[in-house]
Amino acid sequence: MSWGAGYGKRRITRRMSSGAWVSLLAALCLTTFSTGVPLTLIDPTRELGIALVAGSIFACAAFLGQVWTVQYQRESTLKNQLFGAEQQQQLHDLLKERDRLIGQLNRLTEQDEGLSD
Repeated sequence: MSWGAGYGKRRITRRMSSGAWVSLLAALCLTTFSTGVPLTLIDPTRELGIALVAGSIFACAAFLGQVWTVQYQRESTLKNQLFGAEQQQQLHDLLKERDRLIGQLNRLTEQDEGLSD
């Protein structure tokens, strides 16, 4: 998929796959975390370091939530592909059996009405 950014006449466009986005996000999280840890040890920049560490932790957690969602969707799709046709065949068989039973019930009802007349 093509992504782009621009300001004024300058425009940057790039094709990025999902793997490239994962790599970019992982690198960003790792960079902010590894930058934040040393900054927490320096007194004037302690708050900035804590913010970078906390932000990277939240970003990684949000990323893992998205990965879990995609994986769950893939598993669900695969399960539907594997078992969906079988379930539809069972449903079709049940509908045929229902129609057969309704027909049999109608015949018995007609016979019963014929005997009571």
